Amino acid sequence: MGAINYRDSSDLSSDVGRRITHSTDDHRESAFLFQRLSVLIQRYNAVAVLKHLCSHSLRGEDVFVLSFSFSF
Repeated sequence: MGAINYRDSSDLSSDVGRRITHSTDDHRESAFLFQRLSVLIQRYNAVAVLKHLCSHSLRGEDVFVLSFSFSF
């Protein structure tokens, strides 16, 4: 599948935002979409960091402290 460059991903998310705005008639929907995507990316990054740290033999209590600090 490969990586998606910034321009393509920006065009795609803008197009989806426009379509949602058109169907709901709420102009804030594009902003809500970008906010949801931002939160999803942050959560994925937190999981990736925790998984990386756990694979490097942290003690169980260290993982708990790290996972608690990344919770939403």
